[in-house]
Order: sequence, then C-alpha cells, then structure tokens
Amino acid sequence: MKKTFLNGVLILLIGSIIAKGLGAVYRIPLTWILGAEGLGIYQLVFPVFSLILVMSSSGMPSAISKMVATAKNDADRRKILKISLITLLSIGFIFGIILFFCAGAIASLQGNSLATLPYMVIAPAVVLVSVLSAYRGYYQGKLNMLPTSMSNVIEQFFKLVFGLTLSFLLVPKGIEYGVLGAIAGVTLSEVVATGYMILNYMIDRKKEEQVEKSLLTSKQIFVSLVKTSFPIVIATIIIPFSLFIDSFLVVNLLKSGGYSTEISTILWGIDSGVVSSLINLPVVLTLAIATAVLPTIASNLQNASKNYQQALSLSFNLSVPCSFAIMVLAPYVLSFLYGNSLNTQLFNEPLVATNLLILSSFLIFLTSTLQTQNASMQAVNKSYVPVVNMLIAFILKTVLIVLLVPIPSINIFGVMIAKYAFFITATSLNAFYIYKKKLFVVRANKEFFAIFASSILMALALFVVMNFHFAISIYIMLPLAILLGIAVYLFSMFCLLPEKNLLKSLKIKKQGL
Repeated sequence: MKKTFLNGVLILLIGSIIAKGLGAVYRIPLTWILGAEGLGIYQLVFPVFSLILVMSSSGMPSAISKMVATAKNDADRRKILKISLITLLSIGFIFGIILFFCAGAIASLQGNSLATLPYMVIAPAVVLVSVLSAYRGYYQGKLNMLPTSMSNVIEQFFKLVFGLTLSFLLVPKGIEYGVLGAIAGVTLSEVVATGYMILNYMIDRKKEEQVEKSLLTSKQIFVSLVKTSFPIVIATIIIPFSLFIDSFLVVNLLKSGGYSTEISTILWGIDSGVVSSLINLPVVLTLAIATAVLPTIASNLQNASKNYQQALSLSFNLSVPCSFAIMVLAPYVLSFLYGNSLNTQLFNEPLVATNLLILSSFLIFLTSTLQTQNASMQAVNKSYVPVVNMLIAFILKTVLIVLLVPIPSINIFGVMIAKYAFFITATSLNAFYIYKKKLFVVRANKEFFAIFASSILMALALFVVMNFHFAISIYIMLPLAILLGIAVYLFSMFCLLPEKNLLKSLKIKKQGL
C-alpha cells in the first residue's frame, strides 16, 4: 500500500473515531458512578497529568517523526528510536517520581485534598506514556500510522474496562476511592498499550532492511533530538500548561466569588469534564491531520503549500460542520449522554452545561485550525513562531480568567471567554505570519465557501428537525438527526461543487488509498 498523507490521515481518523467513541462511552457511566463532584476531582488530576506528559514526552513524537522522516535508512531510524527511548524513559521516570511524592501538595494547592491518592496512582503512567511516545513518533515518521492508531484504541478500551470496573467497586468506600479506581484504569491501560507497541516493533524489525551500520552517531541523534524537540515541546506545552494553571485558579477564584468548595468543584467539573470533553471529541479527530501533515511536509518541502492547503481543507471539512452541529444539538447531546447525572439540585447544573456547550462550540474550529498551523510551521523549521504567538495568547487568557471568573454573574463562563481570546489571538497571529513570510500559499477557493455554506444549511435542518417535538425518544431521535445532518452537509457540498464530489474536493487520489 502506498503511504501518502491522506492515507495516514484516514488511518488515524478511523482509530481516533473508535478511540473517542470508547472514551465517550467511558465518560458517561463514569459520570453516573462518580457524580458531578467526583468528576470534578477526576478533572483536577488530568490538567496536571497532561502538563507533566507534555513536559516529559508529548512534544517528542513530532520531533522523532520529523527526524525519522528525513533519515537515510532503517539503521538510522532504529538508532533514532533507541536514543529517543533512553532519553524519554529517563525523563519520564524523573517526572513520575516527582508527581508521586508531590501528590499531596499539588492537591492541596488545587483546593481539594481528595485528589492526593489519584495523583499517586497515575504517576507510573508518566513513564509508560514516555515509552509509547517514542514508538509513536518512530512509526509516524515512517508514515505508518497504524500502530499509533491501534495503540490509541487499545488505551481507550482498557481504560474503559479497568476504569469503570474499579471505580464501581471502590466508590462505596467514598468518592475519592471511586476516582482512585478510575485513575488506576488509566495506568493499567497504558501498561497494555505499551506492551502492544513493543511487541509490534519486535515483529516489524524482522521485516526491515538490514543495514550493517547507522550513518549517525548517538551524539548526533541526541543533539538533533534536543534541537528539534525543544521548540515543539514548548509549543505543545502551552495549552496543557494553561489548563494546569486553570486547575489551580478556577476553583479558588470561584470560591473568592462566593461559591462553596463543592459548587466551585462542580462548576469546574462541568466545564473541564463535560463541555471540554465534548468539544475535544472532534478536535482529536482533526489532530490526526496535524499528526500526519508534519512528517509529510518535512519529507517533501517542494509540495509544502499543496499539503498545507490540503490539511486545512480536511480540517475545515471536519471542524466547521461539527461546530455548527454542537451549537444546535447541545441540549439534546447532554440529555442523551448524561441524563440527570449532572443535576445535584444545588443549582441548575444542566442549564449551565448546555449554555457553556453552545457558547463553546466554535472552539472546535479554532482549535483544529491552530493544530494544523502549528504542525505545518514545525515541519518547515519555524517552530518558534507558534511558541511566541501562543505565549502572547496564554497571557491574555490568564488575565481574563483572573478578572472575569470571580464575578458572580459571569463565574465559569469567564473561562469560556478566555479560551476564545486565546485561540482567536493565536490563530490570527499564525495566519498573519504565514501570509507575511509566504510560508505557504493558501487560496480561499470555492471549497472553503462551500464548507461554511453547507454547515449552515445542515445546522438549519438540525434545528428544524429537533424542534418538531416528535413523540420519539431522544435516544432514537438524536442519532437520526445526526445522520440527517451528515446527509444534508454532503448533499449541499455536492450541489455547491458540482464539478467535484467530496472526496475529489479533498484531492484524494485512488492510487494513494
């Protein structure tokens, strides 16, 4: 099978859809088991965990994939993997130890000491994810996205099995133990995913070209890895670091605005655990585009503009209709997924969640665009540009959170406003730089107009259908409405681009699939 950018995107998209589907299935019963407060504690842990993963490993797959994509032979690629594994394993072990022994202090600073045990249990996952990151970067650099895709599915499947089982068994002992069980499921899932990736590599190595000696020295690889990964890690770290800061600020700022610890934690759980999870569902799908475009552009700079425009087109085709759909379907999606589990009767949590989700819907489009911009600039050695732009956006976001969240009439909605400020600022600055320096030539053609027009027509169709009040269960009506929305979008695209069908508009060549 010929390895192309679009082929890689397709594999990652399929894997991401399955993985996120499992993640959604996991999140719903977990919310029922833990309740809003337990979900809030669970979501206190993950911004810190995500930040540590970024610092220890998350920027590395992109750097490794870029190095592997430009390597001369299999021996060089294997040596890049070896040095990357040693480096990442060392860093991951250090950060895992720090997280384990600082668990109590971190939980106290966040305003809820019940998160202490979950932090200790998730610490080993830092080491395991570091190993996974090296293997994922290696395979992505070879434009073989299947191992990454499969490992993502395995992670989510075993997190669902272990997490739900353990949280259900432990929650009778207290909310913190239920959260502990869910977190333990994450660590165990990483054990299984890491085992799969190691086994997959051992099998594949026997099939590779046997070159006697690598042309690169260990020192060359290490220096190149550090130089390549540093700006990518910094760019990758900003959003998790921002969420990390939010996890410390938001609950305490809500408390300073007059809310109790319980209500403040619930509001944080609604925003970060419910709304953000739904927003991130399609965003994870578009991340597949950014993941595939980096090694593709790096290995073929002559076609950089073509691949960048193709990546933007793919990203828009996913993110724009999803943004409009979430805006219209927000109350129905929340009812479908969570029922009454968000209602603690302390205040109207379901209404807060609905309004937050509606207002946050276009973060899907902005986040997806930023991912594609950042990966493409990293591929042409302009990694420092998104770093500077995102740092400016991060400062603005943090200032807005501090100013807006303590105001009782704004409360958690201040976080949503600040997120928009972040993504609009970062994407606008990136776009200005790309245009000014002519990094990529982007043509605003008929296809981009068709995407937005078709998305609006789809949203109108969804609005009409969902407001007819058919005497049909939401569990039947919502899936039917989503299928209708997809049909309207595809039909509208076909009508607006009569000379092309949707696949041709994305320039997917038959021989590349």
